[in-house]
Amino acid sequence: MAILGLAGFLGPASSDPHRGTGRATRRAEIVGLAVTDSSGVAISPDGSEVVGYDVTPSRPALLRRSLDSFEIRRMPGSENGFNPFFAPDGRSIGFFSGEQICVLELAGATRRCLARAQGFATGSWGRDDAIVFSSQTSGEPVSGLWRVPSAGGEAVRLTTVDASRGERAHTYPQRLPDGRNVLLTVLGETQNGVAVVPLAGGTPRTLLANASRGRVVPSGHLIFWDELRGRLTAVAFDPDRLAVTGVPFELGIELNTSSDAVVSFDVSDDGTLVYSLGGMFGGDFTIEIVDRAGQPTPLIAELASWGQPRVSPDGERLLLRRAAQPDCSLWLFDLRRHSLARLGVDGDNHNPLWLAAGESLLSSRQDFGRLDRQVYRVALDGGGPPEGIVVNAGFSAQAESVSPDGRFLALTHDNRRDRNDIYIHDRQSGETRPFLVTEFDEDFPAFSPDGTLLAYAANDSGRNEVYVRPFPGPGGKYLISNQGGTGPVWSRDGRELFYAEGQRLMRVAIERSPRFAASSPQRLFESPDYVWERPRNYDVLPGGSGFVMVRRGAATPATRSLRVVFDWFAELERLAPKGAR
Repeated sequence: MAILGLAGFLGPASSDPHRGTGRATRRAEIVGLAVTDSSGVAISPDGSEVVGYDVTPSRPALLRRSLDSFEIRRMPGSENGFNPFFAPDGRSIGFFSGEQICVLELAGATRRCLARAQGFATGSWGRDDAIVFSSQTSGEPVSGLWRVPSAGGEAVRLTTVDASRGERAHTYPQRLPDGRNVLLTVLGETQNGVAVVPLAGGTPRTLLANASRGRVVPSGHLIFWDELRGRLTAVAFDPDRLAVTGVPFELGIELNTSSDAVVSFDVSDDGTLVYSLGGMFGGDFTIEIVDRAGQPTPLIAELASWGQPRVSPDGERLLLRRAAQPDCSLWLFDLRRHSLARLGVDGDNHNPLWLAAGESLLSSRQDFGRLDRQVYRVALDGGGPPEGIVVNAGFSAQAESVSPDGRFLALTHDNRRDRNDIYIHDRQSGETRPFLVTEFDEDFPAFSPDGTLLAYAANDSGRNEVYVRPFPGPGGKYLISNQGGTGPVWSRDGRELFYAEGQRLMRVAIERSPRFAASSPQRLFESPDYVWERPRNYDVLPGGSGFVMVRRGAATPATRSLRVVFDWFAELERLAPKGAR
């Protein structure tokens, strides 16, 4: 992988020396490693190594960076891996992939997968070589914390989510130094909390309300995310009583809290802090129309975390998603009058799609208290409540495309932290069936304008490429891209197929007679100024004269980064003295 630079020490932040070392607290920035809504970050116990997530859409995997080197290296065997955590000796990592918990030696070996782990799973590796991990899946009995030997064996349940107490999930476990207890976050219907539970299992005991992401560090503090104030906070912790003592103190550290990334930090045993900085999808984006030569014309100047533009069937309106916490909203822009209005759609809305007549839309929505997404039809005139189209499908469903007659929906089994598959929902029969379900990742299906072909992206070759298959089948697949690609979009006449290759917009001419044929890919334009990280974050104007694109602002660089604070315990003691009450 390309070598990415260390931004350098930003200067000493405190003259207080780390106890026993005589070293001052120092800061640095790592460019090219970051967190997303798909993964957090981990640092080795000795503070020498950082593992993060590769945000490149065509090659999801884990990356490692030694803090005494400028090189960021891909980790073979970690493909589709997320939420890494280190073994106590720092020689191996655990992570999650393919709905399993896996382990991998840093020296190089084939990964070993130990047990089933679903959803946004997280883990912690104890000195007894037992791993505690979370597995959260809506409506299934596997939610809660589990324990499994790192060498393999049967997974044993530690906790069970108690819905009668308003609990939704148990996550972010940490094996405590005593080896007998586990710190965890309890996600609730109305609030979250940091709790503790014996390694033998039982009911979690709350330590802090309105808090999450708790971590006990060797300095004698419990670090946590204060959800009311939105700040990283520390409080003294008594390891014998398993209780917090004294007054919590804000640490003055700005963590990434954008909608595209989890709040993430980690601390090594020697006092090195690493945390997330900046998001792919900041709040300073604008919308432009870009012609085929890459020349832009401003369209929406209002700054927001815009995404997923979708042009109406008549070409006169534009649907947009505006990312925010806790919910993403939908907006409508009139291309003739240049007016922008928010749609009155409740919940966390994703991937808006027009239905053929342009009088209603589809939204893939995640309601409060649910861990999955469901698809609803929403009338633009506000006539009546949203209508459930794909609900209780048994997986988190995201509508990606609608057939021209409006009968079929192409869905993804939306498991952004793992493998995606393509399903088809028949609105006439109400049936949802698999279309393309393999051991690989298939995503971003798009119906051709005549409804007889389905374009999509898949990584069965080792990287994402764009393919086309006959719909409803049978038939073989046709390769469209040749140097990687994702997020295909058809022209309105079906004679062209567009897709993103890195920071390039590519075009392929399509022939249908006497048989299917695709031309060699042609680059239309290339620019780091557009938000390519979210695939299919653009749309094609009628007639194919141009594209609606999302331009990133200066405050949201194309390359993400992490911040590292060396010898942080000295600063922590100054900010949050354990004797304060």
